[in-house]
Formats: sequence, C-alpha cells, structure tokens
Amino acid sequence: MGLAKTFAVFIAGIGLFGLSALAAARRIEEIGIRKTLGGSVWDIVRLLSRDVLVLVGAANLLAWPAAYFEARRWMEGFAFRVGISPLNIVFAALLAVAAALSYHIVRTALANPVDALRYE
Repeated sequence: MGLAKTFAVFIAGIGLFGLSALAAARRIEEIGIRKTLGGSVWDIVRLLSRDVLVLVGAANLLAWPAAYFEARRWMEGFAFRVGISPLNIVFAALLAVAAALSYHIVRTALANPVDALRYE
C-alpha cells in the first residue's frame, strides 16, 4: 500500500511540474516582450506564478476537507490514535506550491528575451 501512495504522489508531482511548464511555454513570447521593455525577473515570476497558484489554491481548498475527513475515518480503525494536525495539511499545501513554482517558471523568467523573439 505504501508503494501505491508513493506512486500517486509522484504522479501528482509530475502533473504540477507539467502545469508550470505549460504556463511558461504558452507565454514565452509575452515574457520576451516584457523583458525587452524592461520587466524585472521578479515581475515575470509573479506573472507566471499567478495562474499556477490559482489552480493549486483551488485544488488545495477542495482537498483539505477531503483529506481531513478521510484521515479521521481511517484512524478510527486503530486502537491507538494520533491527532490529525492541521500543520500536516498546511505542509502538504506548501509542498504542492513549491512543486508548482518549479524550475520552468524561474528558467523562463531568467531566459534571454532574444531567444523568445528570434523566430517572430
């Protein structure tokens, strides 16, 4: 059972990584123009992150109650129970955000704008 959970988390991480790659690839020309006109790296990272963070935030809001109630139901089957800390759920959300703000967004923000605009 532990292998299945690990595999599910790995697949979800790949999905978040792909989501950030798609967000960066769709707007590469816009980013090149913004950088050419003087946009800072921080502004571009914030611009790219906004779309991804909205989706990750909505997913977290849907997943938090389900995770809490499912963990509570699962723990009822044990004689010795541990408390379900909200910090565990917050830690999982922060891990999802860190995976979503991955390599692709930072790489696109640091890229040379000439490479993005060369083929136009």
